[in-house]
Amino acid sequence: MTGMLASVNSLAEALLALSADVDIIDLKQPALGALGALDIDTVKQIVAGIDGRCP
Repeated sequence: MTGMLASVNSLAEALLALSADVDIIDLKQPALGALGALDIDTVKQIVAGIDGRCP
C-alpha cells in the first residue's frame, strides 16, 4: 500500500493537506534543516486544529 505524506509548518498548510486526503501529516520547519523542529506553540496549534483527523 502506498500513502501520501505531507510535511507542513502551519495550521493553514495542515488543513490544506487534510482537504487533499493525505495519509500522514509531518510537522517540520525545513528552513531549520532536514529535521527542523517547529516551536511548541505552533505544534500545539496544528495538533488542536487537526483534531485527530489524520495520523
